[in-house]
Amino acid sequence: MIESSKPLLSGASKYLAIMALALLAQTHLCAQESLTGTLAKSGVTVEGIDLGSNAETAGLQISDVLISWSRGGSFREIESPFDWSDLPNANDASGPTVLRGFRSANERTWTLKNGVSGLKIGPVVLERFAPDYRKCRDLSKANGFAESARCWRSVIARFQSADPPWLFPWILDQIGQLSAKVQQWNEMNNAYNEALRITRDTNPRIAGHLAISWLSLTKSQFDNDLATQRKLSPGSLKVATALENMGNLAKVNGNVAEAEKYLRDVVEIRERLSPGSLELAESFNQLGDVFQMREDLTEADEYFHRALTIQEEKAQNIDAVVTTLSLLATVAINRGDLLAAERYYDRALPIVRESQPEGTLMATILIGEAAIEASRGEFAKTEMFAAHALAIREKLLAPDSLPVSECLVLVGRVALARGELTKSEEYLARALAIQQKLPASPYLASTLSALGDVAVYRGDFAKAETYISEAQRICEKAAPNSLAVALTFFQLGDIEQRRGDWPRAVDQFQKALAIQKRLAPKGFAAAMTLFKLGAAYSSLGDPKKGEEYLQDALAVEDNLAPGEVSAAVRLQSKAILSLARNGLDENDKYLEPSLSALERLESGNESIEQKRAYLLGTAAMNRGDLTKANEYLLKASEIAEKLD
Repeated sequence: MIESSKPLLSGASKYLAIMALALLAQTHLCAQESLTGTLAKSGVTVEGIDLGSNAETAGLQISDVLISWSRGGSFREIESPFDWSDLPNANDASGPTVLRGFRSANERTWTLKNGVSGLKIGPVVLERFAPDYRKCRDLSKANGFAESARCWRSVIARFQSADPPWLFPWILDQIGQLSAKVQQWNEMNNAYNEALRITRDTNPRIAGHLAISWLSLTKSQFDNDLATQRKLSPGSLKVATALENMGNLAKVNGNVAEAEKYLRDVVEIRERLSPGSLELAESFNQLGDVFQMREDLTEADEYFHRALTIQEEKAQNIDAVVTTLSLLATVAINRGDLLAAERYYDRALPIVRESQPEGTLMATILIGEAAIEASRGEFAKTEMFAAHALAIREKLLAPDSLPVSECLVLVGRVALARGELTKSEEYLARALAIQQKLPASPYLASTLSALGDVAVYRGDFAKAETYISEAQRICEKAAPNSLAVALTFFQLGDIEQRRGDWPRAVDQFQKALAIQKRLAPKGFAAAMTLFKLGAAYSSLGDPKKGEEYLQDALAVEDNLAPGEVSAAVRLQSKAILSLARNGLDENDKYLEPSLSALERLESGNESIEQKRAYLLGTAAMNRGDLTKANEYLLKASEIAEKLD
């Protein structure tokens, strides 16, 4: 008999061994228990601080909990790590950032001079979730990215009605980021698809943050794909597709210069290998869209026309033809050529009426038609087109989508033009509620700009300036030196003019005009700015310079399509021009018909009636007719009180 070399366990030892195994099994079972209830709370925890950073200088320490922040105003809550991206970064030097939170149980505040650079943060997890959280996080810290992603997947598998709602998508975000680091692109895309499916309807703001994160990581995927295709088949159509992906991604991220570089390479390859193809036409449209983003309207028009030529020859994709005609119409509107824009829409409408009379392309055309009528002062038609577009988009798209908010802003602006301030604010507030759930965008800038105009009409210049300055900040970041930026300069100049600060008004109008002259010198916006400058210089006692600007305004107006707005501005220009040349008495000859033209735009528009009374009162006062001046100015004051 062969004896075992291992000593036999005594009864007591056997008992202890069995207990140890039981405890080990119990621990393993506990680790696999479902995760329910509240696992984290509001705020973020400081998990890392860079040496020499703003955070270290401010006195922050690891494990500090941050719950709110402020930049020169009221404090904003930090509910989750998703909110951290809203805080100013190191490149934002517009003032110190104040953080409020806790160290242990003691409330603290920290002031960072130039944004929140140098901080690594995570969620504030509760003790029952802390072991899982630390395990997955520490794997990532040790560069075990794939292992960390698998760890988070195992955590998700045990989730059952866990709170707060943002925690599940936050973990999926971690999985997506970790998977990208090891080029597991399918796993990355699956994680973000799942996260967006959960948040798209319940929390559009978090969905917006997830989309930005996904786009950023998708660039790594596209970079990898481009490098692979260039190695396997340099200069091929597969390389063109990879470049196209990179170019369109750069457009989405607002990197216009990078988008142009990639898309030019796409056009070069497809012109060489597939001339006259619909794929080449699409490349022309994509490149034209880049030029339109930077408001190089001549180049945009050229590429859109090249795309249209191919599409009409092929006649295989009528939707593509309609899209290109709409793009050409937008270029024409931005140039102030309303008749040309109408011709493009007239070509597109029969196609759309036959293929999808109540589809998204019809809504796009209706938005363009509304913009044309708004430029002419035909507000009843503007409202009709905008309301129809809104009805289509609300039926086909999510009610809190950006295209729906675009329609709401347009309808709100129509109400504003009619002097219906309350109605305007209602539509704009609905648009703002949609857009504020998402990262800042040109849509949000448009709404803020419109709200600024409402505040101006109510006489709240400080509030108007706040809205418009924020709109300007967004526009300058997305498309510097664009017509959208010019509009904000014009609005700020109008505020200064109403305050009576003519030198500052002139400065803002000149900034607007510099952009408009470069991008759309014959547009209606340029005419309005020239008119404002003419009036400003005349008021500053420089009638000669005022006359030059007013003559330029009239020259631009003469080239525009006929419309009541154009006629009203032309008559006002002549009134001020006459004042500069012939004195006060001659002014009334043009002032009265110009104001009558304004009044005809919308009968009963109290905002226009107020302007009419104010200007007539000012003219009467300049003539020394104090009785008439008092009558008109009193009427203007009474209307202002009603509008407020």
